[in-house]
Amino acid sequence: MAFKRKTYKGVYEDTNQYFVCDAQSDIQNLPHDAEMGSMAFVIEDSTVYMINSSGVWVEITALPGSVNPFGVFGRG
Repeated sequence: MAFKRKTYKGVYEDTNQYFVCDAQSDIQNLPHDAEMGSMAFVIEDSTVYMINSSGVWVEITALPGSVNPFGVFGRG
């Protein structure tokens, strides 16, 4: 399912939220009504989660050596 990002006078608004969790167990406490594409970084094991359109936090992965597309979580 695709969604169009919100715009204001032709400029895209970043409505995503970014969370940092100490442990994997903290993922269950994140809001399930966050904007699709919001992300969470888990310090315990350096995993990254993204919420999907169903409100489920899903662990995402990237290929080793790839550029970090998230910017907010470090230099990649």
